[in-house]
Amino acid sequence: MTITNNSFFRSTDGGMTQAGATTGRCSGTAGDGVGLLNSLLLNGYNWQEVTRTNLTNSGSTGTVTLTGHGFNKYQHLWLVGMDQAGYKNSTTHGDALYPLTVADANTLTFTTTGSPTSPSTTGGGAGGTTTTLNGALSDTTGTTVVATDGITHYPASTSFVIKIDSEYMLVTAGMGTNTWTVRRGFGASTAATHSNSATITQVILLGVAPAGGATPWTADYTASNKSTYRPSAGNRYYLDVDDNTSAQNMELRCYETMSAVATGTGPFPTTGQIAVSATAGFNCLKSSAASTAARPWMAIATDRMLILWIDSSNTGLSPSAASCLVFADLNDLSHAGDAYATLVIAGTGTSAGGAEIILASASATVAIGHYVPRPYTQIGTSLNVIKMQADIRGMTGLSSITLGSSSTALGYPHAPDGGLYLSKINVHDSQAVFRGTIPGLLAIMHNHPISHGDIFPGSGTFAGKTFVCVYTYISGCVAFEISNTITTT
Repeated sequence: MTITNNSFFRSTDGGMTQAGATTGRCSGTAGDGVGLLNSLLLNGYNWQEVTRTNLTNSGSTGTVTLTGHGFNKYQHLWLVGMDQAGYKNSTTHGDALYPLTVADANTLTFTTTGSPTSPSTTGGGAGGTTTTLNGALSDTTGTTVVATDGITHYPASTSFVIKIDSEYMLVTAGMGTNTWTVRRGFGASTAATHSNSATITQVILLGVAPAGGATPWTADYTASNKSTYRPSAGNRYYLDVDDNTSAQNMELRCYETMSAVATGTGPFPTTGQIAVSATAGFNCLKSSAASTAARPWMAIATDRMLILWIDSSNTGLSPSAASCLVFADLNDLSHAGDAYATLVIAGTGTSAGGAEIILASASATVAIGHYVPRPYTQIGTSLNVIKMQADIRGMTGLSSITLGSSSTALGYPHAPDGGLYLSKINVHDSQAVFRGTIPGLLAIMHNHPISHGDIFPGSGTFAGKTFVCVYTYISGCVAFEISNTITTT
């Protein structure tokens, strides 16, 4: 199966700063890491209101006009809140999810059906359809909203977006009645209490969709600067993040099941595995300094994987600068029904050197900081696994080398054919037991052949795919797959 909700996020994206949401800043400040993960996995960012007058249609092309919108063509955008069939184009949330095209700095386009009325007449005019609360919302977690008149001018069956004070909510059930079920704090807004008779306004929103889009990850358990994240698809194990104990690091642990922050069964890695690591700890380094100085970051994520890269020293991509977090279900599973093929990669110390392992030695020995919950036998506890690149013929490389290092890299351009070579990255329980490959992450088999951040198309085996070059080492680099072409097999 091909995953069609792969999202590409960068610290340079427009709209990372917005009211009611964490800025997307990554720094040596407690809470910044959780705030960043919330933006990527739960909320999205750069949400903007779209009025019915700037949502128009001509033939089979819908156009959204927003001056200086700040979006780019590599993002997955979510236009949500329409109820006219032609604009929502057979989607289920009254939306156009992902297929928007960034035409220019002020215009986006998408495909419509049936030549819907132009401008949009959604809800009798989104931004103008109003009612009031029939009863106060006294907490920030309740999911029931009772409207004085939730029927007149409101969609009878399609999900839509409402705004009460400064909080957006996605109505997911109860349409056509006065009692709605809602998703609180939608569109990266902040859930708040609301008084009886507060005005309810229907709106249309456009923003960068979180990983998973309409089915984002969840934060099942939270505390101050701490959160437990769970993918919405796949094996659905838990990523527990403590961004409070250390200002510079996100302290990490994964679990098979959880009942509260830092409390669960089937931990990976185990406490013992952390204790015997080269430098105690299991974390993702946010910054080499305890300060608010922002660090560059880049990520790809889907409903079942996250790969986050951070230039934690912000020193021009020096060898000790690149830290990482990988939490992903493996692809190409070699054991049918493997329910424990979920990989976590993170750092093993409080320095960038301990965190720089996304491209660590690719050898036939275990890699510190690489864990799956159980062996391929499905029995036992957390296993420290091996990571190896495949060579250019697709065979497993067993030499103790660093992927793409200057001493072992192919020349670029490759002399016989002028090519740029990529390799899948294999994960093994042992040299003899292959578990799968890391989705969306490939080794570049050359010594910095192109610049960090360069986006390039694939060819040959990788035809139809798009990649970004990410520097991880003084001479090593990887490719993130940023197109909707990542597979689960």
